[in-house]
Amino acid sequence: MLSLKFNSIKPTVSRNNHRSISLNPQLILFVALSIFTTAAKAQTTTGQNQTLSPYSNFGIGEWSSANFLQIAGANQTRSGAYSYSLANPATLGNLYYTTLDMGARANTGTLSANNQSKTFNGGGISYVSLAFRTWNYYKRKVTRDSLNKIKTYKSTRFATNSALTLKPLSGMGYQYAINNTSPFPSKTTHSGSGGVNLLESSHALRLGNTLSIGYSAGWVFGTLIDQSLFYIPDSTNFRYVEDYRTVQVRGMQQKAGILLNFKTDTLYHSIGASVQWFNSLNGSQDRLVRSMYLAGSYLNPEDTILKSSIYKQSFTLPLAFGLGYSVRYKQKLTLNVDYKKQLWSSNSSIFFDANRTYVDRSEAGISLIINPMDSRSSGKKKMPWPIRLGASNANTQYQFSSSATGIYNINEQRAFIGIGIPFVRRYFDNTALVSMVNLQIDYLKRSPKPINNSLATEQYLNFTIAVQLGDVWFQRRKFD
Repeated sequence: MLSLKFNSIKPTVSRNNHRSISLNPQLILFVALSIFTTAAKAQTTTGQNQTLSPYSNFGIGEWSSANFLQIAGANQTRSGAYSYSLANPATLGNLYYTTLDMGARANTGTLSANNQSKTFNGGGISYVSLAFRTWNYYKRKVTRDSLNKIKTYKSTRFATNSALTLKPLSGMGYQYAINNTSPFPSKTTHSGSGGVNLLESSHALRLGNTLSIGYSAGWVFGTLIDQSLFYIPDSTNFRYVEDYRTVQVRGMQQKAGILLNFKTDTLYHSIGASVQWFNSLNGSQDRLVRSMYLAGSYLNPEDTILKSSIYKQSFTLPLAFGLGYSVRYKQKLTLNVDYKKQLWSSNSSIFFDANRTYVDRSEAGISLIINPMDSRSSGKKKMPWPIRLGASNANTQYQFSSSATGIYNINEQRAFIGIGIPFVRRYFDNTALVSMVNLQIDYLKRSPKPINNSLATEQYLNFTIAVQLGDVWFQRRKFD
């Protein structure tokens, strides 16, 4: 049994009466174990209800774009004393304080097709992430002016930082029915639930004031559930055939990234890039097909038609890469542009996905952050509230074709606005540590292009709240 021993914190005072802060490894380990426990409990197939989209019936479900609210669309470049991005591990390089981020969202939406509509309400965990410094070193260069007797100090920081993150990788949730009149009246209902999650360990190496490189590896796990119910009326009763499948997904995901920072006059530039790939993926499928009959208001099994299992059959998920650029004007504004592409067209078909094929997914976005700094500037009593807004457009991997009407692609459009509410705690030596509550509203529309009434059009409003707990929550303090 693993036991954790927490020593009481006792202040010690020395002649210099100077406050020092050291990392509390027991607390960090406790939080890390709590994240893993959350992976085993909260991220189960019943713990998330993020979508009710018929498009989540394909592949491993609807891909999640979960990232920290303070990122504001700068998926490849956002990096600061408390901030980093889940899309690019190199953004951890500029982290200075231990930080715990937690987010959850509530969704409401409308699905419409064939002049019919349906509403949806749901929600779930967006992410849980703990980041901390593992090594920090300053190389200081002293320049002396013998005439004026002035010393000038220039510091170059080298550091390694790490993070442990739990987030949904995809979500599956759909309910729809298909009515047929030929060769006889029949109806098939489809429903699905579940999703795939990612428990990820990320690391970054900061090489001076300009360059950071990063790498992450994560455990992919989850359960996908699909149920189809086919029935036809006969002269005496309804007869049903149920096809029920569950797939256990396991495997690994990896990312590598780079981040370049430089300054020109009053502008601060960041260029970031990352690549994501999967390996050792496998799925174990259990399938049960049986006939059923209706007795009163209950369905009762009648006969087993098929019962089969597939154990750890390998499959692949697409390679993806991202590229981003940010420019900041002083401490007032940051403009971000971001691009991501998933190479679905070159990915092999998935055995539990009816061997479907897809096209490449591409997404481009632009965002603006007013008051972009994530720490309080020296000399200022208050920290201004960050305001974030942006928009993105994606051509998804879903493509449908008809010999009569042509080819239809599914397009996604997203717009968001959010704020950050900082809580600054100041110490006697003027050290200021920041925690923040972030709020954001997203509007998402997913629709066929060109318009086709037989394909679903979806509109969602997502309300997200996230808490960023700063360094003070994870430190052992003492006076030396």
